[in-house]
Amino acid sequence: MRCDPPSQTSRTQAWPSRFPLTQKGRLRLVTQHLQHSLSLSLKELSAENIVSLRSAYGWLPCHRSGGSVSLADRPSMRLTQRRKLEQQQLQHAVDLRH
Repeated sequence: MRCDPPSQTSRTQAWPSRFPLTQKGRLRLVTQHLQHSLSLSLKELSAENIVSLRSAYGWLPCHRSGGSVSLADRPSMRLTQRRKLEQQQLQHAVDLRH
């Protein structure tokens, strides 16, 4: 990951607090876009904050529907997802390998 400090002309806060990896950072990016949507596009803000445009576009509807609470960190894995194979599935995988 590249961690160069921002240039002198950067419009955001000083490095490293500009990385929106937390709920607070995501909220800051969305708020900046909503307040300055005519002067700053979401594409510009996401580039300045080093996040993907896809992620930034995903945060907008979350914020609109649930406010800042909806921008909280979530686990990437569902809680109901199985974490282990059943014994029969494991044996089948081993048999396929041999």
